[in-house]
Amino acid sequence: MVFLRDKLSTVRITLDERIKELENECIDTHKKLSQAERGQYDLQTQLDLTISDMKLVKQDIAVKTQELANVHSAFENMEREKQGHLKRSEDMHIRKVKKIQADWVLRLEESKSELQECEVTYASRIKELESKISEEVLLRRKLEMDVSCEKRYSRNMMVVGV
Repeated sequence: MVFLRDKLSTVRITLDERIKELENECIDTHKKLSQAERGQYDLQTQLDLTISDMKLVKQDIAVKTQELANVHSAFENMEREKQGHLKRSEDMHIRKVKKIQADWVLRLEESKSELQECEVTYASRIKELESKISEEVLLRRKLEMDVSCEKRYSRNMMVVGV
């Protein structure tokens, strides 16, 4: 009887410890999810800043283009040469701006997809941990019921033996 009771107490303590471990894992998983969300927010902020910078670059290009047009009217002899250089420069800047924008959009999409994968992974891990906690709680309740039944059985055996 005492051995069974000690064993049941040990099992109960082990289950309590396991539940605490699972709860800690759940907390860690929530922290990781929060960090991933902060990472996505940081990337979104960087993208917004880059888009803002690209708009400023486009405005700068427009201002420079206007300045060059004024200089061209004063220097008609060099107009064709300058127009050719300006056109190539604008095309190169536009290609660079478009490439930068495409790269940032691609990085954002990759980050979103990684975040979604993380969310799915963490959500399934949380469900799994919650399920384990539920199982642990049910096992603990069953253990308590078994201990209670054992006590009643022991009392009944004592009464029958008296």
